Amino acid sequence: MRRSIVTLIVLLAACAPKQQAIGPATRLADPDAEARVTATLEAAVVGDPHGPITDTLYAPGAVVIANGATKLSGPRLAGVMPGGQSAVTSSQVNVRQDVAWASIDYRWFSDDKSEIRLGKATLVLAPGKSGTWKVVQVHSSSSR
Repeated sequence: MRRSIVTLIVLLAACAPKQQAIGPATRLADPDAEARVTATLEAAVVGDPHGPITDTLYAPGAVVIANGATKLSGPRLAGVMPGGQSAVTSSQVNVRQDVAWASIDYRWFSDDKSEIRLGKATLVLAPGKSGTWKVVQVHSSSSR
């Protein structure tokens, strides 16, 4: 009987979950990756009012939500209208080996500067080919 209890304890101990190390799940990306991600974000915002030029920055099937509605074509960011100019006013970028995410503030100005819209966006990017990064998800909102 005593041998059965000891055997049972040993078996239960073997089935116990192992402690996992606490820390980042993925490795940091190479040092140039943050610069490439930042350049992609800048191009996405600056090129957005001008249409299809930014389509190459998005992964196929990318999810784009602007002011709560799905956007299937450009301009993709909330508050941005065709024409005019857009600019990033601030950003916070985090890059890991297999994913990057950013929080940005941007402004859009109409061509005649009579309209100005402020926006915020959260973007998720994944590495593409040849060291490029592609936008896979965007959620943005703007002043109206």
